[in-house]
Amino acid sequence: TKKLREETFNKMTTDEQVSESVKKNIEDMKLTIINYCKDLKKICKYFNPVDELNSLIKYLNFECKTCTTIEAKNLLDEFINDIQKLVDELSVKLKE
Repeated sequence: TKKLREETFNKMTTDEQVSESVKKNIEDMKLTIINYCKDLKKICKYFNPVDELNSLIKYLNFECKTCTTIEAKNLLDEFINDIQKLVDELSVKLKE
């Protein structure tokens, strides 16, 4: 049982490390997206990534209503929520 406890602890530590690594990678990707959007705004004065992403969210919400399985609907809802969080961040960051 001691060996099993050690293996379980090691797995938990590894899972925590993986989770932290994934979170860091996601944050890095968000920063990259925000920086690209800032660059795009400089290049194309009338381009508004927030509006574009909001249009995408509206479309995805419409598509979500046609999902035939709960799993697909849940995955799409989660994706929509992630995009909405990015839009919220972009709204603030692009004003800076």
